[in-house]
Amino acid sequence: LRGIDTIPVEAETIRVGRGPADLVDQLRRTAARGNRDAILALGDAALFNLDGSGRLAAAEEYYLRAYAMGVARAAFRLGSMYAAGRGVAIDLAVATRWYKLAADAKLPAGLHALGVTWWTGRYWTGLSLEGSYAEAVRLFSLAAARGYAPSYAYLGLANQRGYGEAIDYQQALQWYEKAIAAGDVDSIFRRAEMVEAGQGADADPERAVALYEEAAAAGSIDANRRLGAKYWKGDGVERHPLKALPYLEAAAKSGDRGSMMLVAQVLLSGYGVTRDAAAAVDWYFRAYRAGDPDAGFALALAHADGVGVAPDMAKVAPFMLEAIRRGSRAALSEMKTNAGGWDQSVREGMQELLASRGFYDGAIDGVFGPGTLRALDAAAEGGAD
Repeated sequence: LRGIDTIPVEAETIRVGRGPADLVDQLRRTAARGNRDAILALGDAALFNLDGSGRLAAAEEYYLRAYAMGVARAAFRLGSMYAAGRGVAIDLAVATRWYKLAADAKLPAGLHALGVTWWTGRYWTGLSLEGSYAEAVRLFSLAAARGYAPSYAYLGLANQRGYGEAIDYQQALQWYEKAIAAGDVDSIFRRAEMVEAGQGADADPERAVALYEEAAAAGSIDANRRLGAKYWKGDGVERHPLKALPYLEAAAKSGDRGSMMLVAQVLLSGYGVTRDAAAAVDWYFRAYRAGDPDAGFALALAHADGVGVAPDMAKVAPFMLEAIRRGSRAALSEMKTNAGGWDQSVREGMQELLASRGFYDGAIDGVFGPGTLRALDAAAEGGAD
């Protein structure tokens, strides 16, 4: 990096009227005159494919040049590339080093990003990945002191839950209010949680619901899920399955697998809504593809009983085993304690699958003895294959 020549240049304003291609062309001309901000922007253009080349990795070269010219933001960008695997392979060790350089330069985004690595246990010490709420809070506090809004919500959560420092509900409320003022939707949800739980003031269920609705309207997945679950179960509100569905569907369509499962349950039950078993099974499939551990169990039951789909016993064991491998306690318990209630073909199919995955080496006879039970436990714990 020290070998890259740098020269002082005049500041320039780039005005674009003909779209991304025009922008990239002007940035290249400006960068050729040694403008470091233009070089940084060319990195952004490559990373988001504004130049149309499809070469996201080219961003790294631009960011390295910009960093060598003293642009701390380039260190943050490089850290983000390696943390997320955009244009390069994920490398948390490299990401940590770049984030640290950005934080050392007191760049608010760098302080926050380094804080997130500590918060999530993704800080590379040189020997292993580690986490520390206390260190994360220190970094978030430095970023917040410089007006970096994304840190406000983390500090609110730290004070609400006692992560990295003592619980302080009043301080948590203050941080959430700052985050909300800065446009953070999830902080409205956290604020609603505190109001509902009586954290910092007397519990106020009605106001909590109003805040949840505000957050849901603003797009909070958590708020939509919470409201949907409340109206489905009658938790603090009058039970109203029909009112629950739109909230749950909004969260489910945003990728929330727990909400997908709840939508399926509501539609399958027919309680307060028109029963639609086929649509319910479709939602179970969506949850299964999203990785929900219990979705496979639900699909195994559906195919066994012909609910929402044509009966197909050949699909029962595969769905059941996948549910077990993903951590479904319900599926594991079913196979360990109620195997006799299943068709012989299902039991033998399960043994064959366990054997093919390296968990079982006994007879394929449908008898769930000690060997099969050990194999089921091994599948639940992972490994083999």
